[in-house]
Amino acid sequence: MLVSVASALLLAVAVRVAPHMPLLAAADPLKPADFGTFYSDFYAPGHAEPLDQLAHAAIFVLTAAVMCSDERLFACWTAPLAIGGLLTRPLQCVGAPWLELALVFALSVLLERRLGGSGRRIASLLAL
Repeated sequence: MLVSVASALLLAVAVRVAPHMPLLAAADPLKPADFGTFYSDFYAPGHAEPLDQLAHAAIFVLTAAVMCSDERLFACWTAPLAIGGLLTRPLQCVGAPWLELALVFALSVLLERRLGGSGRRIASLLAL
């Protein structure tokens, strides 16, 4: 229970702190500078169809329901998501695409292993 509460608090803090994280160097021109740029350039074109939007919303809701059903999965989902959110701005200078996503994935698997799991369950859920 304590792990779930700690990871939820970490996520709540990360939501407030992430926009104010420092940039380590000039941002890579291929990475979006802010959420508005990300949404208009990367997210919106691939989700123009209402059916796509509905499908992604359903996947998110179902994934959230599965993650919240188990305390270990909840911690393995929220804590790395918070840490990845905090690292997004500092890592904008690195030109590697999807670096933050790879870090969140790796942190999730490592955290599940640390909490007594195999790492396979969270990996299969995050692969959605």
